[in-house]
Amino acid sequence: MNQYPLPLPNERSRLMRLFQNPIIGMIGSAAGVIGLILTIYFAHQSTKRRNLVFYVNPAQAVVVKTGEASRLRVLYGNEELTSDVTAAQVAIWNDGNESIRPENILQEIMIRTVPAVPILEATVRKTSRPVVSFALDHSQFAHGELGVSWNILEHDDGAVIQLVYAGPPTTKIEASGVVEGQQNIDHPHGWGTKPSEDDQKLYTPTLKLMAWTMIVLGAMMALSVSIRFVRTGRLPVLPTRSFPGFMVRSVFVVGPLFYIGMGLFLLFKLPPTPPFGF
Repeated sequence: MNQYPLPLPNERSRLMRLFQNPIIGMIGSAAGVIGLILTIYFAHQSTKRRNLVFYVNPAQAVVVKTGEASRLRVLYGNEELTSDVTAAQVAIWNDGNESIRPENILQEIMIRTVPAVPILEATVRKTSRPVVSFALDHSQFAHGELGVSWNILEHDDGAVIQLVYAGPPTTKIEASGVVEGQQNIDHPHGWGTKPSEDDQKLYTPTLKLMAWTMIVLGAMMALSVSIRFVRTGRLPVLPTRSFPGFMVRSVFVVGPLFYIGMGLFLLFKLPPTPPFGF
């Protein structure tokens, strides 16, 4: 005797209408694409890799501005500086899940000013952990170059360095060098001014939470529409010929795709922030 009776004719018709409905097809296609993207994302995150990231805080301070009337004189050694003097903070950290040790550095990591202007001072303002043992090489200051080294950088390990250089704030600051398994040092670009130092530790986690919340909300909306259609054979909308019905239909159809799309956008386009803050 068959333990699983066949569905009734009206149930079969509802299922057929469900799978033949173009809206459900769109939602299913979108879910498939999203599933593929998330599979690639999590596979990428689980792959062992080194990823050295270098980021310049866009908030730079002009210490001395040439051409402005002032009795302030800046001496470097015994020489008076006649150019702008700018202070900037840069961060360097390992965003990968495999540690970076001195033996993994194939070419020395250098921070340089472009165009080359003298670096007057460089100090380590913050490190993720004392065991990192971040060190600076001051020997090439006159050429606008600063060598950096460390004992070990595990995931999210790094340091914040403050540079004071003889040049305007438009001077670019870049990093060069070669890390084993990494073709180029990552130079991400932010979305503008970063949050205050007090908000740094909450900035990226908050955006990640928002991204996953929107993805889950969109998936729940799509699931509720599907369940409603299976049970009643109708979508939860007003008559389609009325303008309110069109608007409600748009919300239930476009809403899930919008929330899921925005969540993925935030997830993959998070502005760079050092895990340990500036």
